[in-house]
Amino acid sequence: MDHFGFDTTCRKILLCGSVCFAVACTGSKAQTEPVMEEAVQAEVAPQVVEPYRVVERMGKLSETPKWAVGMEPMIEEKGDVTYVQTMTLEANVRPENCTRSAGEAGRSEFIRQIKDGVTAAAQVSEDSGSADIDIESTVAFLGNIKLNGLKVGDTFWEKIEEGDAGGKPVTKIRCAAKIAIARQQLVDQVRKATEANTKNPETRKKLLEGLKAFLEQISKEGSAPGVSEPGH
Repeated sequence: MDHFGFDTTCRKILLCGSVCFAVACTGSKAQTEPVMEEAVQAEVAPQVVEPYRVVERMGKLSETPKWAVGMEPMIEEKGDVTYVQTMTLEANVRPENCTRSAGEAGRSEFIRQIKDGVTAAAQVSEDSGSADIDIESTVAFLGNIKLNGLKVGDTFWEKIEEGDAGGKPVTKIRCAAKIAIARQQLVDQVRKATEANTKNPETRKKLLEGLKAFLEQISKEGSAPGVSEPGH
């Protein structure tokens, strides 16, 4: 026992306890840090899951053509007004049937977008409640117009594998068809249809200005516009 009254054995016990406590704390910290680091990494770089995987492409192409993605509703391309229709069907559908179906659907959708684009730009509609019967008849006619020169151009197909509702891989065929008509042909036919079916000069003027605004917007932005001021 020293002069402070502590036994040497007690000192050893206290010293051992302090060292053991320090080691225990250090060990706990060393185990915690990697877990925190992993959590941060998971937050910064989440796993990216692809929506589908291409298993076969038309002509054994190495990648899908940009035009076949169909991101733009309607564009002007080399003097043509163009629309791309995409479609995904069951894998047992023949590629030529898939592209033909896309072409037929694309023709109908092309005409619908012309009708909607022109009337939106002209700020008229079939159900606007207007007393002007010319508007109703012309809008209805535009929705069923037969556009000479509207044709199916390039087509493309690819077989893809995607997960169903339960996550099980399912093979399907995805195809695209490019629908196009010369801009001037489109203008001439829509103008002729509007003039033949619209007796009111003011209504006719609004629709023709709507056509002009619609095509200018396509040329400027590369896609069909929403409602805009007539003549702009």
